[in-house]
Amino acid sequence: MDRYDQAAETSETANLYFRKLIKGINVTDQEEWEKGIQDAESNRMRDRSVMDILGAHQPEDQSAAPSQTNSNMSRRSVAGWIQLGIDIEEKQ
Repeated sequence: MDRYDQAAETSETANLYFRKLIKGINVTDQEEWEKGIQDAESNRMRDRSVMDILGAHQPEDQSAAPSQTNSNMSRRSVAGWIQLGIDIEEKQ
């Protein structure tokens, strides 16, 4: 198998995996995720801090109410999706 065929196969495998993965994500979350990635990519040369699209900042109040905890869990879930997308994109 030459390198082109291997790259094409790897790309197809990544696309299939990605399609299965996004099947379970809320459409609004997916659109927000994709917009965040596009914004970061278009602005990264001017401001590197935009690449922190994972929201790595911890909330200052660790005694969050249950609704805040659910929101934080949702953000971590979105962050996981974003990181996976970045990993896949970098490997292509």
